[in-house]
Amino acid sequence: MNRAGVGLIELVSEPEIETPKEASLFVQRVHELFQDMKICSGNLEQGAMRIDVNVNLVNEVTEEVLTPRVELKNINGIGIIEAAVKAELQRQEENLMAAKELKRETRFYSPETDETILLRVKDTSESYRYLPEYDLPAYKTTEFDGSREDLPLTRHEIIQSYEKSYPQLKESDLLKLWTRPEILPTLFQQCLPLVSDQRFLLNWCVGELLAILNRENLETISFSPGKFSKLVE
Repeated sequence: MNRAGVGLIELVSEPEIETPKEASLFVQRVHELFQDMKICSGNLEQGAMRIDVNVNLVNEVTEEVLTPRVELKNINGIGIIEAAVKAELQRQEENLMAAKELKRETRFYSPETDETILLRVKDTSESYRYLPEYDLPAYKTTEFDGSREDLPLTRHEIIQSYEKSYPQLKESDLLKLWTRPEILPTLFQQCLPLVSDQRFLLNWCVGELLAILNRENLETISFSPGKFSKLVE
């Protein structure tokens, strides 16, 4: 829980991500799952999600840890994760080659300068500790008595069903519907059986309609799927 008493979820991965690209893809998929499962809006600008990345150099052959772990705090966009990790790896490699002392630090990535900036140094592992809330009992996920069928479909599962029924629709285009996950996917699904050209419907949803929603900053629509389908036809 944060200082205002709002419940938070912290998801920590195993230290098995090996490249900046993998880190970016991992967070992108988690972001999609959080939206699809209705866990949160995933809106980074509004603080619905925050991203921290821990970075250090490891010998690929011997798996020897070459540099201390550095925490990059509050990366404010999925698109810049890869650049942030690359910048920090480059800094650590340059310092390692120059035999400079490296410490466990917390840093911030600046997209403007493409470099990481020191926020604070944490001398011991105790500095990274967290304080448990003793009034909250532990909850074991194995006690969940539901099933996979109780969960909503993810966007990738929905897209697979579309591709099977409508081969003319491509995944790369269908994913654009989730640019506005609260409006476009549902509207598109409701209109599918009402139009003769599903590809044209998709083009209108991610083209003309999305442009209007973005330009007018609209979060809802006031027309029915039936009326929109007639317009598309």
